[in-house]
Amino acid sequence: MFRALPLGERLWFYRHAVEAGCIASVAEGVTAMAAAYARWRTEVWRQQPTRLREREWQRDQKRWRIARAKVPPGDCRYCGAPDVRGIDHVIPRSQGGTHDLANLVRCCDPCNSSKGGRTPEQWRRGEHVEVACKT
Repeated sequence: MFRALPLGERLWFYRHAVEAGCIASVAEGVTAMAAAYARWRTEVWRQQPTRLREREWQRDQKRWRIARAKVPPGDCRYCGAPDVRGIDHVIPRSQGGTHDLANLVRCCDPCNSSKGGRTPEQWRRGEHVEVACKT
């Protein structure tokens, strides 16, 4: 899309642009070209974080699938309900928790949904936790 010209070609281009009346001076042409290049770089960099976030999300999903398969079956860690299939992060992902096996426990749906994004201690005390959205 954007091709940098060698210095000789750029000066030739700007000199002819001045003669044709398209720009007032060579300096104006250099400024316009620098602005065009800056806009192009901004567009390229604006697209990059989306790709990086997508790649990070895919990596997290793979880690989650592997970790989920390794959590042993059992009773709900919080209320003792028998044979639950749900999994909960002891330290929530919103508070820096990971998909490590040490951070995952079996949990029934009612306990998991009422616990939400809180640690077990915060949940038992009934604290409300404000978590800033990661962007």
